[in-house]
Amino acid sequence: MDDLSRFCCLNAGCPDHGKRNHGNLTVPARYGSNNTRVLRCSTCQARFSERKGTPL
Repeated sequence: MDDLSRFCCLNAGCPDHGKRNHGNLTVPARYGSNNTRVLRCSTCQARFSERKGTPL
């Protein structure tokens, strides 16, 4: 099980935007040599990398 408590939806138009540990995120895929997670918001269907919005 992936710990997604520190992540939130990054889609500004989503009703769950900015709400951490809200239960709306899943991990449908991974990519790269570090198995970077792709997160999906079940509320708005937006997909984004766990690295989006970070210095990486």
